[in-house]
Amino acid sequence: MNIYSIGKFDIIPDHIWWSVEGVDYAPIQPSLSQFAYKFNYNIDKNISFGNPRQEVDRAVAKLYADTNKTLAICLSGRDSEVIARSAAQQSIPYKLYFLRFWGMEESQVTNVKTVAKELNQDLTLVELTREYCLDELIQKSFEVMVQYAASYLCMPAIFEQIPEDELIVVGNGDIAQGDFTGLPYKSPLLGFLHPSDRGIPILTSEIAYRLWAQKNRRHGQFYFWSSTPELLLSMYNDPDIDIQMPVIRTNKVFTRYWPELTFKEKSFTWTNQIENHTEIRTRLWQLNKHRHSVFATPALIPELSLKI
Repeated sequence: MNIYSIGKFDIIPDHIWWSVEGVDYAPIQPSLSQFAYKFNYNIDKNISFGNPRQEVDRAVAKLYADTNKTLAICLSGRDSEVIARSAAQQSIPYKLYFLRFWGMEESQVTNVKTVAKELNQDLTLVELTREYCLDELIQKSFEVMVQYAASYLCMPAIFEQIPEDELIVVGNGDIAQGDFTGLPYKSPLLGFLHPSDRGIPILTSEIAYRLWAQKNRRHGQFYFWSSTPELLLSMYNDPDIDIQMPVIRTNKVFTRYWPELTFKEKSFTWTNQIENHTEIRTRLWQLNKHRHSVFATPALIPELSLKI
C-alpha cells in the first residue's frame, strides 16, 4: 500500500521516490528480500544551484514559507545545528529539542546547551528512560520502521513531546553515507557495495521517519538535507566532498561553509553507548524472534555529479 494514500503528513518532496517489492511508497516488510527496496532522486542535474550554505538557507526559508509553522528542530549534532543557525540568522520562528537518554555522555548535553546559549534560544530536554525505551517505545517504533538502529527507534520519544502546531524538523538526509567510525557496529553497506560502484548508497533508514510520520499523522520535514534538489546537488558537487565508495564524507564541506559550528564532526547520538545498543537489539530480538527482520537493505541511486 502507498503510505501517502491517507494524505501527506511527512513533507516528501517531488524528487524523492522509493518502492518496496514493486509497490511505490510502500512500507518496509519484516521479511524484505535483498534489494527489493529501491530508492531514487529524480533530479534534473541541469538546474542551477548555489553553494551548500546558500542552499541550506533557501531550504529553511522554503520550509517556513510553505508551512507557516514554528520549526521544532531536533538538535543532535552538526546537521541539525546548521539548520538552527540558519533559522536564527533569517529570523524564522523555531524551537530546539534534544533527546537525553539514560547513561548519555554529559559532553553531548553540554554541546547542545552551548549551541542553544549561543543562539539565545531555550532548549527543551526530553528525557528517555530505560524502562519506557525497552518496555514500550522500541517495539512500537520497530513495528512501523522495521529498523534495528537505536537512534531511529528512539527518536519518536522526542517527536511525541513536540506540540502538533509545530513542524518537526530533523537534520537527516545528509548524503554523507557509510562512515560508521566510532559506532559499535560495522556499516551495513559493507559487503553490499564496493569501491567500483558509483552513486549514492541509500539505506532503508532513509524512509524510517517518513513511515512513522504517516502512521502517527505528524507533520514534519524528517530528512532536511534531501529536502530540495538544489541542496543535494550543491553538496554532491562541492569540490571538498570525499567519495570513496561505499563511504561518502562531507566533513570538509561543513568545515569550509560553517566554521562557527560547535559540533565539528558528524555525530551519532548513541556513540560509545555499546551497552545500550546491545540491550536494545537483544530486546528486539526477543520480541521478534519468530520472524526474520532486516537491519538495513541498501539501494544504489545514480550519481548527482555534473561531471558525467
